[in-house]
Amino acid sequence: MDFTRTYLNFSIIPVVLIILIVSCQHNSESKKTSESQPITLEIDETTNLKTKLTKDVYSDALKVLDEFKKSDLEVMSGEVLNSINFLVMISGYEGSGDKTHYGTMGFNNEDLKYWKEWYEKNKDSLEYEFDYKAF
Repeated sequence: MDFTRTYLNFSIIPVVLIILIVSCQHNSESKKTSESQPITLEIDETTNLKTKLTKDVYSDALKVLDEFKKSDLEVMSGEVLNSINFLVMISGYEGSGDKTHYGTMGFNNEDLKYWKEWYEKNKDSLEYEFDYKAF
């Protein structure tokens, strides 16, 4: 009886230790990946936001929305949603899309027209490098 009880106690300890080690290792790896990959606005693969002027990023975002409107796609990609939220952040105009915890989801022709007109009036004031960390 004592041998069985002792054997069970010693066989459980390594299993518990392995579970703890694996879970700690998993938590540290997930923290590393989230810290090493800053959130960026991906307008396209060639965009280098660290050196682009804000007016250029704004113009690129307008192009993304224009292309989406011309397409037959119904579901917005992350690129489209990032572009909408960038335009909202810079212009201050939230548009008609649904407001969620993640930002504005969706836009219509009037929103796009407003953002284009805002850009034409204010593009000279956007002559500074875009700080992708702030986004």
